[in-house]
Order: sequence, then structure tokens, then C-alpha cells
Amino acid sequence: MVKPYYTSSSLISAVKRKASIPVAQVTFSDEDILAFANEELYLAQVPSILQYHEEYFVYTKETPLIPDISRYPLPGRAIGMKLRDIFYRDLQGQLRELSRINPDDKAGFITNTNISQTPLHYYLENNSIVIVPSIGTNTLGSFVFSFYLRPNALVTDDKAAICTSFSKIITIDSASMVDG
Repeated sequence: MVKPYYTSSSLISAVKRKASIPVAQVTFSDEDILAFANEELYLAQVPSILQYHEEYFVYTKETPLIPDISRYPLPGRAIGMKLRDIFYRDLQGQLRELSRINPDDKAGFITNTNISQTPLHYYLENNSIVIVPSIGTNTLGSFVFSFYLRPNALVTDDKAAICTSFSKIITIDSASMVDG
């Protein structure tokens, strides 16, 4: 019977069977076969999926805005360290898309002419997102980063977590609730 999922051990068995690799060989370990599969996944399959299903790997991450901090790290699992969009979410939950600017043009955007100190623009520098104009002390809210999430690496079955059930626990911390 065909299982509705494919484990690493079944992938390794299929590769050995299709490549006619002898059972007693010592040339390729199971980790080597998974390393080949991971390379194929990242270099060939992910670009093909992105080409035809642009939104398939899209993931959003909300990061609290820190007053007086204008540099935020790019999400670590972003494919190619590339962002899709950045939004500023104010305390009322309203989203405002930030415009990407060229780092060479940042001087024209440094002056904060908006009274509310709302973040308006950003540019990328190294592996950081730099918000322009600088975030002031009175600016509150969060950033919503939208990016393409890199798939996890394939690992041997003994390194994988097995989910046996789902549970939803809701806790409320009364100290963190905001009067509204």
C-alpha cells in the first residue's frame, strides 16, 4: 500500500533501488544521499516551484518595532535573503507598505518630515533592513516581513520529530493586555 507521505528512509531506499547501489557498499552513506537530495531540492526544485507558483513559499513574520532602532536583521530562512514586502503595523492594526529605496538615495529620505514618525521607506544593507527615516522614540507598532521561506533540510528519520497529536492551549497574560 502506498503511504500518503514520504520519509527520508523511504527516499534513501528509492534512490538505492533506482541507482542500483549495492546494499554492502560504503561509498555513499545515508547522509550523503540526503545531502544530494537537499542540493537538488534547493538548486532545482525550489526555483521551479517559485517560477510557476510564486506565492507557494510566502511566509510572514511580525517583529515588534523597537524605539530608536532602525536596523533589523533579514529573516534567517528567507530564500536568497530576499524580501517580498515589508509593512508597518500601527497600534490600531492598520498596515502601511514601506517603499524600498536605493541605498545611494538614502540622503534624500533621511529627514523625518512626517510628524507622526511613521516608517515610510527601507533599504537593504548587508543582511539588514534599514528603516528610513530613523525610528523615533515615540514610534510604536511592529513590522510585518513577507518573504519566501526556505524549506527545511532533509534529515534521517532518527533526527526527525514525530507529531502524534495536536493540542491548542490558550493562555492570557493579564499583565500584557492593553486597555483599549
